[in-house]
Amino acid sequence: MKRRAFILTEILTGMMLQVMFAVVLCSAFYLILNFSTSAQQGFAANDKGQMVIAYFDSRIRGAGLGLWGCHGSADVRASLTNIPALQDTNLCLPVAIVSSPDSKGKINVSHDKKTKVYSGNVVTLLYARKDTKNDKLILLTSKDQKPQDVKFPSYVTPSSNNFSLIGNNTVTSYKSSNFPEGTNFADIRHYTVIERSGVPLYTFLEGTNVVLQAPSETGLNPVTVYPMSEMLNLECQKLYVRKDDNGYNFVYQELNDSGNWRQAFYHTKDILDLYMTLDTKPDIPIFELRVLVSEGINEQGTTSKPKDWPGRWTTEFSSYKVHVSKATWKLYNLATQFH
Repeated sequence: MKRRAFILTEILTGMMLQVMFAVVLCSAFYLILNFSTSAQQGFAANDKGQMVIAYFDSRIRGAGLGLWGCHGSADVRASLTNIPALQDTNLCLPVAIVSSPDSKGKINVSHDKKTKVYSGNVVTLLYARKDTKNDKLILLTSKDQKPQDVKFPSYVTPSSNNFSLIGNNTVTSYKSSNFPEGTNFADIRHYTVIERSGVPLYTFLEGTNVVLQAPSETGLNPVTVYPMSEMLNLECQKLYVRKDDNGYNFVYQELNDSGNWRQAFYHTKDILDLYMTLDTKPDIPIFELRVLVSEGINEQGTTSKPKDWPGRWTTEFSSYKVHVSKATWKLYNLATQFH
């Protein structure tokens, strides 16, 4: 019996089919790998955006807390007159949104007087929160546990403005808190907010007593302090995006003990920009944050400005694949600031 051999055409055809099959497999593998990489970059960008939002969330909720007695940013500045960095009239505290300084270093304030909306990519937050070192800073008034008026200046007659703390020894409790020792009017760490009082109070320790002092502004003193009131730490930070040798990063600045801004601290990398708005027209002001995050270089070409990104858009931004994260808060503490 004769055995039929493969002819050259059949052999070549088989090889071509095998090559085509291999090409299809390689293409599929490349597509899957590319999709997986793109998905991972997208997930990572989303996580970075959420990290920025979480950082804002823990501070924006306390913005304006205990400042209901300050009717507008002028009152806020007057209550903190010894802190230089907060005396800039461009800052509409306690939530001051401005745009990045221009080439001449000028800060622009975007405020639509018709819609009553502030917008920009830099924000200064003045907020209050519980002491992270001691959660038992509850004041007891020295006069039969009745409400007591605190006046300016208290250091002339400190005995009339002395308070103790509930529970442990006052000196021990105070020194184990975030409130510093000594007397430095430019150090924001010396200031406390008491929700029921509504105005920042300067505080220091004298002997075994806590001394409180009202602002020097006539319209902001005296301030009534009620027994069983909690002392909250008053804090301030500037939040924005910075580009340097480390690329684009979300950073924050805090105040030093001279009342000026410290150097920037890095928080989250690959954040291209922020866009914030504060709508003061509703009875409860609304703060909106959008975070523009880089997913990496766009190898396929250039990226168009996303429809959900109302902020600035540069040629450099278009070289990245981008992700936009968004969050909105109602700022109940600011209801008296703008109405």
